[in-house]
Amino acid sequence: MFIKTEGLPGRTLITRAEVNLGLFEYINGFYDSRPMQERLGFLSLVEFGKEALRRAGDSRSKEPDNQSTSPG
Repeated sequence: MFIKTEGLPGRTLITRAEVNLGLFEYINGFYDSRPMQERLGFLSLVEFGKEALRRAGDSRSKEPDNQSTSPG
């Protein structure tokens, strides 16, 4: 018996190997294998937010200016 049928919508599992693979895919997709702190580069949420805003500002300042500087 499979633990949660909603984890595999539309799939019919016949062999034990298919059931094992389906269960693995469900658990691996449901539970994140990397902790949030690791995904954030070991920064606090506030520090990560500030860094993201700083990077967004840096990338905007590096965009080329589309306005022509030649006289008219």
